[in-house]
Amino acid sequence: MPRVSAEHKAEVRQRLLNAARHVVVRDGAEAATTRSILDEAGLSAGALYTYFSSKEELLRQLATQIVEDNATGHEAEAADKAADLARRFVVDALTAPQPDPVVAFLRSRTTPDPDVQRAIAALNHWIVDRFTPVVEAAQREGALSAGIDAAAVVELLDMLFDAMNLRAAHGTFATSFERVGEIAMQLLASTVAEPVP
Repeated sequence: MPRVSAEHKAEVRQRLLNAARHVVVRDGAEAATTRSILDEAGLSAGALYTYFSSKEELLRQLATQIVEDNATGHEAEAADKAADLARRFVVDALTAPQPDPVVAFLRSRTTPDPDVQRAIAALNHWIVDRFTPVVEAAQREGALSAGIDAAAVVELLDMLFDAMNLRAAHGTFATSFERVGEIAMQLLASTVAEPVP
């Protein structure tokens, strides 16, 4: 039996991630069945479980990739200055409603299913681990108060952004994304050395 190269495995794995995103955007996350994802990817029935332990794990990895791609884009534009990067994250998160159906769906799941709970917890931990060093670097630069808990700030902003995007995705704001984002930035201003632009 021929050996499958690492490049081929990475390509098939990414094909599944791309297919999952396409299906979720097209049909909605609840309708994104394993079968519909495999059909979109043009793969056979068992292929998904070769690369992911479950559909929830696939969606968690996709959500992580989406967040990482957004973060990398910000970092490329921030000229390696942590304070600018931290400020940009806050401004973009609180002023530009761009609900991603994959992230919103995964995070909105309320179920006793331990696989789903583990997938959501893993995404939450990854986000805190990924962005805490950015906040800590901004603190060292004097752009953020040194007395605040950097990891808790990341989780608070993530929770706020997540709730705002979910409400925007469902169209259920009593006011608006923009108004709530503006108030959130005003409340956060006490932790920022320079005003958020």
